[in-house]
Amino acid sequence: MQLKLTSQQEMGLRTLLEAARRTEFYGPWLETIDTPVSRCLDLLPQVEFRHFDENRTAFRNPKAFRAPLPEFRYPLQPPPKILMLLEGFRRSASVRNAFDLNDAGIADGKADTLAAPLDALRCMAGMAGPQRYPVVVFTGVRHGTLTQADRELFWKSFRVPVFEQFLGLGNELVAEECEAHEGLHVREDQTIIELRAGELVFTSLEALAYPVLRIATGCGALPERSPCPCGRAGLRLMDIAPIAKVRRAAAW
Repeated sequence: MQLKLTSQQEMGLRTLLEAARRTEFYGPWLETIDTPVSRCLDLLPQVEFRHFDENRTAFRNPKAFRAPLPEFRYPLQPPPKILMLLEGFRRSASVRNAFDLNDAGIADGKADTLAAPLDALRCMAGMAGPQRYPVVVFTGVRHGTLTQADRELFWKSFRVPVFEQFLGLGNELVAEECEAHEGLHVREDQTIIELRAGELVFTSLEALAYPVLRIATGCGALPERSPCPCGRAGLRLMDIAPIAKVRRAAAW
């Protein structure tokens, strides 16, 4: 089925494909494809994270300038003082970076809340007490899938709501939870979402240094376009959960 892309998505995909042509992995594929840009994704393979992780150099665009680090966006404004437990974000006045699991930033009163990958936040649930502001948990192909059991653990430990942020391979924000907690809002101008055989697949249009098209998440999801209770329109992803299935030995 041919994707229906917005003009902004199509422009972003053209730029991403030009970056992909320069990579060792996509170069041979794209040399043989002569089709409208909106159909290119249908002709490219899905890529699983472990295959990217084991073959990063094959996905590197050698002509890409060093991209600026993505900015962490706290879901509420103005942001509180945040203890960040994930490398790869732009530094800001509200974020204190700490890349080892300790509770010093909380105990000394210099941070109001946490932002961390799922596994790190699970560890912190046994170390840090109640927080002053909602906690942010990072999920995605690198960090795993948030469960209802996780939400109950975090509420019991931190006594504040949790906001989920689904990240791409370079920490770019793919989808985020709002204060209504009714699914994840997709950043559609920067991301192309596909559901193929029930599996959530995405392409980040911002990843020009390491362009990876059609990243397989191993998860299913329900797409929703009805208005969110928060008032925002657009695509949301509901009920993201792992798919139990047998994987092929390779993704291409």
